[in-house]
Amino acid sequence: MILDQVLVQFPIGKILSYSLRESYINNEIFNIGDTVQNSNTGFIGRVMRRGANYLIYVTESGMMFKSWLKDLAEYTEVKMDRMMRDKTHPNTLVGTKGFFDYVRKLTAGSEKGVKVSNAYKGYK
Repeated sequence: MILDQVLVQFPIGKILSYSLRESYINNEIFNIGDTVQNSNTGFIGRVMRRGANYLIYVTESGMMFKSWLKDLAEYTEVKMDRMMRDKTHPNTLVGTKGFFDYVRKLTAGSEKGVKVSNAYKGYK
């Protein structure tokens, strides 16, 4: 019964935003130099300035953005160079060397070291 009263007074969204803000104020998350990703746009950048409830971050291409704390998440790059995640499952993380090797293995005539002719030589 007490739990029901607490949930009525503090909706779940406010509890989560309160803990996010407290962690931010205590310098536990989103410190200067950390890499963050915006959940709305997908942009990834390095934190340059910490505001009261926002961050200013710069992408690798030099674009500067300002985003609210609630829209950001810490970004950790996953590197997976193996062709198989485990004994039975292939690596399907697009953009990794392991995925490239897996797809190359499935593609007929694409052995390592064999160059594929470029049909679009004229395009630049």
